[in-house]
Amino acid sequence: MEAVASEVGGELRATTRPDERVFFLNFDGSHNDWMVNSLAPAASLRAFNAGGDKNAAMAGRRWPVEVQAMARPGVTPADVARAFRAGRVDVVIAPYFHLFRGSRRWPPPTKESADARRAFAPIVGDPRFRVQRRRWLTAIRPAIEWVPRAPTGCRSSAVREVRRPCRANLL
Repeated sequence: MEAVASEVGGELRATTRPDERVFFLNFDGSHNDWMVNSLAPAASLRAFNAGGDKNAAMAGRRWPVEVQAMARPGVTPADVARAFRAGRVDVVIAPYFHLFRGSRRWPPPTKESADARRAFAPIVGDPRFRVQRRRWLTAIRPAIEWVPRAPTGCRSSAVREVRRPCRANLL
């Protein structure tokens, strides 16, 4: 676990900011996200899928629907975009290793990393996202910031989305 903490933890700290809300994808759709339990707190992140098998399963039923969609097998770029647009997450992490098996075997088999890269390719390549690629993971953020705002002269229940460049892009 020391190698994982050093290699992956360093990449995670380099691509995220403390206190961000994060969701870790799993390339095969299984979510026994054991490694999130140590990786997220080490980078000072708030992760939906940290907790342990029984606690995470119980908590997952109460996740926002946009986050639940990212936990299903076959997550799509549209699923990730909806979570960003709804303001549910700040960053999505696409790890190139299995979040459970990686805790028992490091580094991951080459085939496993290749399978993960292939599974995440549609998301990572989508122009709606800004990505930071590293050896063991890719951090995914929206290319634009979606801000809900009520238009002037409309009832408060009428909300339209305003697109503006993401502040992180201006740094």
